[in-house]
Amino acid sequence: MSEGVRVKLEEQGSQIRRDIAEVDDQARAGEFDETTARRLRETYRSELEAVDAALAGLPSEDVPPARGRMVVGTVILVVGLAVSVVVAGSMLGDGTNRNLEGVAGGELDLDSVSNETMEAVIESYRDDPAVATQLPLMEFRLAERYFEEAAYDKAFGHYRSVIENAESTGEVVAPALARVGWIVWVLNGETDLALETLDRSLDIEPADPEALYVKGQILWCGAGDPVTAATLFEQVLDTSGLPDEVVAQVEVDLELTSAGESCG
Repeated sequence: MSEGVRVKLEEQGSQIRRDIAEVDDQARAGEFDETTARRLRETYRSELEAVDAALAGLPSEDVPPARGRMVVGTVILVVGLAVSVVVAGSMLGDGTNRNLEGVAGGELDLDSVSNETMEAVIESYRDDPAVATQLPLMEFRLAERYFEEAAYDKAFGHYRSVIENAESTGEVVAPALARVGWIVWVLNGETDLALETLDRSLDIEPADPEALYVKGQILWCGAGDPVTAATLFEQVLDTSGLPDEVVAQVEVDLELTSAGESCG
């Protein structure tokens, strides 16, 4: 099935190359000023790099192509939680030892723990009240790893578990909802469900730039509503500390939606 994804990614790359060439033609014709043309080129080249990277690391399982202008790992604002989890029970050692052993009451840096270890710990202590408040953080971190690896089916299950866990706080529920909204739209084209999920995320964190941006993209590319999308992109740009490449992308999207352009 990955061959079908390869074809689609190659088509997406070809379209982006055509977009870059079109920007060059429009700039020469004076339709864009140089600042706008440069920003558009940088955005398209960033997307092209992401597509090329996806082709180079194409997984064995089929991964649907991104809808609209959303490319995993570049345009989505990655809002990860760098968390250390205090585990009051036992932990697996290095992910290869299947016997529960280790650090009672110690602090564990999750960067040093494998996905397999985290899976085993979550399942072993899911119903243990001694660590109930810590597990949502660990499970969210595991879901983030799977998301970044494009293992969306695995990520989805853990995000949903975080959302449904009564011990979860808004710190993890809000971003989990935002990611679930993105996943159900990209994988299944569920525009209404995705927007509903993102609204739940924004009820918790009204100014979260990722949820605002994703909702704007879905309204624009899924619901055909560039006007409302533009207002959301403006809110994203009000966020301080965004990476320059993200600001450039959102500015382009705002310019296009403000002009009533369709999502290409």
